[in-house]
Amino acid sequence: MSAKIFSCCIPALMTPCTAERRPDFVETQLKPFETWYAHWSKELGASQKHAA
Repeated sequence: MSAKIFSCCIPALMTPCTAERRPDFVETQLKPFETWYAHWSKELGASQKHAA
């Protein structure tokens, strides 16, 4: 006997949206990235270690 667990696609329930119900990928991710980068860039040698 085979059972189907999924019979259709599952919607992306975690997609961040604006008040107008439009996807808001960039603005939602920008703040955490800026916070992380601000801390990372202050680490001793961080920018020299990963320079191109």
